Amino acid sequence: VYSWQAVAAPKGLPADIKRRLNGAIVAALNAPDVKPKLLEQGFEIVANTPEQFTAFQAAEFERWRKLIAERRITAD
Repeated sequence: VYSWQAVAAPKGLPADIKRRLNGAIVAALNAPDVKPKLLEQGFEIVANTPEQFTAFQAAEFERWRKLIAERRITAD
């Protein structure tokens, strides 16, 4: 079992703003005063692109959708 964190933005966010936001977040995650603290706490810093995260999220959705359907899991 693992967890992941992400930053969400409104649908339709202009590409240039999305790119700048992603760059700022990646820079913050890799800052010399931040990165070691995150690693000490057990975080794995991925810092992928918005497109990579969208693909990851879609794959995760499909993985869990399939498992839930196969095992007939329902919310009670």
